[in-house]
Amino acid sequence: MGTISFRLPPGLPSSTLELLKSASIAGGFDNVPSPTQVRLNSREIQLRRPVDESGFLVTPWPVGDVGTLMAQTTSLMERNEPYVLSVELVRGKLHHVRNQVARWSDIGLPLPSWLTDELQNLNRQFARLLAQSASDSLDAQALDLLSQVFRFADRMMRYGNEVLHQFRVTQLNADVSIGCSVWNALSLDDPRSMFDHVRMELPWRAIEPTESQYDWSSSDALMRWAEQHSMPLSAGPLVNFSKIGIPDWLWIWQGDLANLAHFMCDYVETVVSRYRSQVKRWLICSGCNVGGALGFGEDELLWLTTRLVEAVQQLAPEAELVVGVTQPWGDYMALDEHTYSPTVFLDTLLRTNLKVSGVELEVVLGVSPVGSYWRDLLDTSRMLDHFADLGTPVEVTLGIPADARSDERADPDARVGLGHWSKGYSPEVQAERGIALMETAAAKPYVSHVVWTQLSDAVPHRHPHCGLFDAAGLPRPIVNALQDFHERRGRIEPSSESKPS
Repeated sequence: MGTISFRLPPGLPSSTLELLKSASIAGGFDNVPSPTQVRLNSREIQLRRPVDESGFLVTPWPVGDVGTLMAQTTSLMERNEPYVLSVELVRGKLHHVRNQVARWSDIGLPLPSWLTDELQNLNRQFARLLAQSASDSLDAQALDLLSQVFRFADRMMRYGNEVLHQFRVTQLNADVSIGCSVWNALSLDDPRSMFDHVRMELPWRAIEPTESQYDWSSSDALMRWAEQHSMPLSAGPLVNFSKIGIPDWLWIWQGDLANLAHFMCDYVETVVSRYRSQVKRWLICSGCNVGGALGFGEDELLWLTTRLVEAVQQLAPEAELVVGVTQPWGDYMALDEHTYSPTVFLDTLLRTNLKVSGVELEVVLGVSPVGSYWRDLLDTSRMLDHFADLGTPVEVTLGIPADARSDERADPDARVGLGHWSKGYSPEVQAERGIALMETAAAKPYVSHVVWTQLSDAVPHRHPHCGLFDAAGLPRPIVNALQDFHERRGRIEPSSESKPS
């Protein structure tokens, strides 16, 4: 077995040691983790996996006042001598920062003096660290520097995202479409002050609560609302595999793939037949790379997703069809052996020659088991760039909880607590980080749509406390933040000489 070990900083609290139990070694072209055995004591962590090759450590880590985030090292070779964890975490983050700055420099993005000066200072501090021998003071200095690098990375990304988004609009004349996933007709006076489009949810559990008996009242009302407000409309996911998305009557067929496929295709065909004249973009299924509540295997999910896409394609041959994955960093792959990473799953699907117009990435931070551990803007940007290699437009679904408490209207299996930003979960953090993530996605020319995961927590939903409106129907601060973001986007004027990309 391949083994990599790290010397831990002294005096780590039990909470940090508990986080390290979730550490894993990642690698490969898609940078996903693999199942890893963790042996841990107060001074050392040892990680073993079946393969003998280099890899990088991925672990939750409390990064000072920045928050508890997923951090990683650079790629490390196996050796008997333990690495110094604090130093390697700094090296890993600084490596990603320097690579990002180099890419920006290569494409001609202007680098302000504050950015280059601060990066030079961080490099010098790290060089001084490397000149020291291992000691308790070295760990303290390294962990302080790690916080500095994370804070710098955030400021750097906010700057770069703004410049690249302006370039996208002014030179490429191709802005992103910002939307929200909704189930009931909105009571907003001016929805276009926040959104360019809405994505109509079609929860199977609500539409077909009894086999072959349909309730179209909410979806029909939303369709009328969209027409009244001249609001562009997409729809989906037609199928999601969470407990809250599966009708109760279907559970008797659990494990019977053929019958489950029949019922799913029948439902999808019924919905598409009803709305195909009004809806031109369909999200077929979301999170189709994980088994969900029904416990499908990976090959079964591939086959089933293909069947669902073919069913919609036959009924609406001119429509745009999108398929989605959850946990795009592949966090779930650290728990069990898997054949398909999120990238490989989508790539395999695209190679079947299905008419797929885009892929959807569900970036819901802090929610288990359906979301991802907290990452910063730089890690999010790097992940999005990785999926761009598929050569297919990307739709990003975003979600951040505003509260860590239980949510009775959410998926009963969902919990908040996979790391956090700053001091924890709050409406203010949701607003600030939500817009920052939106800006990150909007800066990418291959991202065509960005959709907030849910409008309101007052109706049944998958992700706890992620709504723009709380359970009482009151707007959270992110509503004003979205309006401000929409206004700022509107002030960017395309160049008269630009041509559509």
